[in-house]
Amino acid sequence: MTIDEMNRIKNEMGYSVRKLAQLSGVPFGTVQKVLSGKTKNPRYETIQKLSQALSVLMDSGSSGSAALQADTGTDQDGTDHRQVDNPYGNKMQGEYTVEDYLALPDDKRFELIDGVLFEMYSPIQIHQFLTGFLFYKLMECVQQHETPCMPYISPLDVQLDKDN
Repeated sequence: MTIDEMNRIKNEMGYSVRKLAQLSGVPFGTVQKVLSGKTKNPRYETIQKLSQALSVLMDSGSSGSAALQADTGTDQDGTDHRQVDNPYGNKMQGEYTVEDYLALPDDKRFELIDGVLFEMYSPIQIHQFLTGFLFYKLMECVQQHETPCMPYISPLDVQLDKDN
């Protein structure tokens, strides 16, 4: 399915970008960038998730109109489509806790931000080069000034609590 087809179906079905993000499990910002064309080469996995969510919507529709009711997230037979098929639990994005994050498998990287899980993919080459150079410069500064600071190379778990 092309980006143009996705936009057409989304519009025909009357769905917002936020709703498509929720149904597909793709972060809102990513869906926004892909559908607007800002992301020129989206990941294959992202396209698959969006296509699958749109196909499910089309299949659940009747005569090209959406059978899902926007205010409840349920279709005519009462099926709840608000929860994304998620192998990491039955919670909706926005409901995950630190305990849920800690229980995730170690073979994939995630960030937990305000209850939303974001899967982190391998960085591109320029990112690796720049972070390596930045680490080098920071380490050089620490050594020159004999400070107790210590730069670290990712991945490294960090927890920032807005309440503490």
